[in-house]
Amino acid sequence: MRAAAEWIDPAQPDEQLTLDLYPGSTPSSWILYEDDGDTVAYREGAFCCTTICMAALKAQPLVIDIGPACGHHAHQACLRSWTLRLHLPQGRRITTVSVDGASTQPIMNGVVPELHLSSVPLDLPRRIAVDVA
Repeated sequence: MRAAAEWIDPAQPDEQLTLDLYPGSTPSSWILYEDDGDTVAYREGAFCCTTICMAALKAQPLVIDIGPACGHHAHQACLRSWTLRLHLPQGRRITTVSVDGASTQPIMNGVVPELHLSSVPLDLPRRIAVDVA
């Protein structure tokens, strides 16, 4: 989630986006759609889409793929910082986490673990692997 905004300031090089993820019994995927928010330039192809996929909870590790941004619009930032809030069923917990193969630690926000990816270039994909017990 992000705060409501009429448009994103292109002078702001890094924007923050938070995803609340609820892994379930089946894989899921969705597309983050963005345009300039000001004009109808999207009709001429000025928009950006990012595909996000999450494996089923039974998969070990639970893999979350954030694809590269495809397309471009006038107010698009160069970088994005992601916060992934992983809402696990009661009694389940994270044992290990890696981002693009590098081990990292989640931050606990109450009972919800959060993973922070800072200043990720929009054109680079990210793979998050989470072992859940």
